[in-house]
Amino acid sequence: MENVTRILICPQEFKGSLSAADVAKEIVAGLYKTQIPFEEIIMPFSDGGPGTVDSFLAVKNGKSITVNVCGPQGEDVTATYALFEIDGKKVAVIEAAAACGLVLTHNDKRNPLEASSYGVGELMAHAIDNGVSEVLIGVGGTGTNDGGAGLVKALGMKLLDENEDELNSSILELTRLKTITKDEEGFVPEDLKILVAVDVRNKLLGGEGATRIFGPQKGVLDWQVPAIDNALAQWAYIIEQTFGVNVQAIEGSGAGGGITSGLLAYAYASQIDITIDSGSELIADLMGLSDAVANADLIITGEGTLDNQTQYGKCVGYVSLLAKEMGKPCIAIVGREEEHGLDFFNVEVIRNKNMSLEESMSRGKDLVQVAAKRAFSSWSDDVEIRTKLQDSKL
Repeated sequence: MENVTRILICPQEFKGSLSAADVAKEIVAGLYKTQIPFEEIIMPFSDGGPGTVDSFLAVKNGKSITVNVCGPQGEDVTATYALFEIDGKKVAVIEAAAACGLVLTHNDKRNPLEASSYGVGELMAHAIDNGVSEVLIGVGGTGTNDGGAGLVKALGMKLLDENEDELNSSILELTRLKTITKDEEGFVPEDLKILVAVDVRNKLLGGEGATRIFGPQKGVLDWQVPAIDNALAQWAYIIEQTFGVNVQAIEGSGAGGGITSGLLAYAYASQIDITIDSGSELIADLMGLSDAVANADLIITGEGTLDNQTQYGKCVGYVSLLAKEMGKPCIAIVGREEEHGLDFFNVEVIRNKNMSLEESMSRGKDLVQVAAKRAFSSWSDDVEIRTKLQDSKL
């Protein structure tokens, strides 16, 4: 009987071109073109940004829940989260980007001073009303920089000035913040646990903080940075004074435009468990990635750009490290390769030197198929040669 190679296919999205699920689909199509027997294990992967919900739904038996929520600029947005039963627990998987993602607002409509994470809180409230005991929330890809202030409002908390009047949604209003009150009548399950999947470790404030590093891509102008940081500093100060948690001391508190800080405020106010960790690790654990790697003969992953950032908490870097730990060959299919410091059996770049970025993105599906076919054929030839050499020594 012919040996069948078990291939784990776990790419992340090619940003702006293909979703993780689409990349996985095209890799499988390319593998079939080799006519080499194989068995696929499909596990599209995400680090907490856009595509997280789809990645779970592709792997786990769950259902998608669609909710109308408030978008980043106050517009109506239809957002989806996922519900699962995992180890006897009802778990919700939420993407912050579904409610306040950068892509939801056109460049010329972005107003970072008014952009709010309120809709993310609405998604959480809906999930809690659905009886979940665990919420995994991925905070990557947001278009907001409000420190999670909008999120806590949607969860029933009030932000008050010295006259006990509620603040409006502008970030700069936080400079007048004096009191945070929680919703005493709102239902919060005693066993509720929040898992925050962060794609960066930046803190809320300072030179490496949310505003300075990620604000510009959300429309923040250089002259606005000090004013926004002052407002968020007051936000962090009142959180600490009220609930006893110093958000600025916690790695990842600046992730998602500071949404993590809002989640910390809500968790400490409600006295519920909260864990902040690498999105890749949290999501891999819930999806069962480690077992999938252990049961595979070959791992194929991929992303748009393989570079020095890949090894720091990104999906492809985490997959590569798991494969190395278990002695499994790992192939990366990428749009572009730069210095990265990771070990792969092979890296297949879909874009040749004469091809523009625009062309490679528009032809992404075909190029991924070709790269997958080439990579699997090369790996199979290598295995055959090594097998013949071993046999000749016997």
